[in-house]
Amino acid sequence: MTGPKVGITGSYGGLNLGDEAILQSIIEQLRRDVPGVEISVFSRNADDTKRRHKVERAVPVRKLSRAEIVAEIENLDL
Repeated sequence: MTGPKVGITGSYGGLNLGDEAILQSIIEQLRRDVPGVEISVFSRNADDTKRRHKVERAVPVRKLSRAEIVAEIENLDL
């Protein structure tokens, strides 16, 4: 059984080490506390976010239309 699909938004993918450290902490806690969680991060640099944080999905917010972003959000549980 898979766990919930969780989206994380913030100032991620901008390569600010403080923001990236906060994101890493959030991801680690979710993985520890929520079995099977599938994490999507809304990011300005999706390739870097996916590689750096090993998340299931990194959503490239600057490349998508508003409708596409809404569709991504509707696919989440939280």
